Amino acid sequence: MQRVDAFGARTEDLNVARKSVETALKTRSSLDAARFRVNQLKTTLADRRALAGPLPQIDPGDRVRYGGADPMQLAAALGRCEAELSALQTRLDTAAGRLSAMGDSLALEAGIARSRERLDELNQKNAALSLALDALGEANRELQARFSPLVCQRAAELFSRLTGGRYEKVLLSSDMSVSVQEPGVPVTRLLQLLSGGTIDQLYLALRLAISELLLPEAPIVLDDALVAFDDERAKVALQVLAEEAQSRQILLFTCQSREGRLAAAK
Repeated sequence: MQRVDAFGARTEDLNVARKSVETALKTRSSLDAARFRVNQLKTTLADRRALAGPLPQIDPGDRVRYGGADPMQLAAALGRCEAELSALQTRLDTAAGRLSAMGDSLALEAGIARSRERLDELNQKNAALSLALDALGEANRELQARFSPLVCQRAAELFSRLTGGRYEKVLLSSDMSVSVQEPGVPVTRLLQLLSGGTIDQLYLALRLAISELLLPEAPIVLDDALVAFDDERAKVALQVLAEEAQSRQILLFTCQSREGRLAAAK
């Protein structure tokens, strides 16, 4: 790959390296064609110089010795040939430099072989990663199939209590988006269509349901979880939290004194 970098784009990608080698080979073909053209021009130039010989200082009107050709035109044609020859020589030198930078073709082939081995190794790693991702996806689907119904069932019970029975079902889709359903209403309501207080009630129900299923004895820390609740909703929520506190520790942080008064009044 380092040998390829000397005349092509600097990259570790095999496809780009292969294109650089193909471009170099095309350049070599162009060089051969240019060399052939240069030899032709040299031969033509030599023939013309041999025919023309040294140009004497003669009257431009005297064209007998030159077969009717204008010496000035011949001189101009000769100048054009020399300019073309110089341009071709420049191209020849450039192509020769590129070929020299390319190095030995056997070394290039060995580098390509090593790159192919590296590509095969990366393809094997990619296949292994794809297999692992498929396995993780299958495990995730199995977890959702087993865990999601339990969370929805327990969250629906808590959410129904927190909302005074207004909602009876909590649904989780495959992408974990949440929707709810009212009793007797066949159409579900997306989370975005609920009020701010109702959304906080739903989040509280989901957090309690998930923690019960995954970490039933771990403490729960809530930070201003009831700040959007009205007094009646906050009272019901404190009752639910008090029941949960029978089996675990619950820490409720709040920026207001209402929760303390409601809890004391109970």
